[in-house]
Amino acid sequence: LTLVADARTMAILAMRATQGPDSDFQHLRPVVSKAIEHGATIVTIIGDKGYDSEANRGFVVHELGAEAHIPLRKTHKKAENSQGFYRRRQLRVFDEALYHRRALVETVNSMLKRLSAVVRSRGERGQANELALRAVAHNARRAATLAHEG
Repeated sequence: LTLVADARTMAILAMRATQGPDSDFQHLRPVVSKAIEHGATIVTIIGDKGYDSEANRGFVVHELGAEAHIPLRKTHKKAENSQGFYRRRQLRVFDEALYHRRALVETVNSMLKRLSAVVRSRGERGQANELALRAVAHNARRAATLAHEG
């Protein structure tokens, strides 16, 4: 599950469900693009090492005009794009304190799991719909909580 969540409100702005274990880096662009299509303004992307790729960093910095706070994976020096422009840039601009806000997205993941730890649908489409409904329920709960807090 790849989520785009608002760090201030903890609302889910976009999500993408995948079947089984999968590498995360390929899902960043489509999920962030979906959040932008729905009206989100992206200033900072915070992700774990699974989203580390030169293409993702270029997309965030160059195309979105945002900052990427994604820690660098350990790569072999002979690997392609192991020391790209945006990865080297990350060494200068990475903010450890800001990166720790990633825990808020993990909290949102936990809140979704607490709605129900099991996806009951059998088919891929049904599972995606079930997760989407959980996201709607989560956002409704967050909106009610925020309205109550004033």
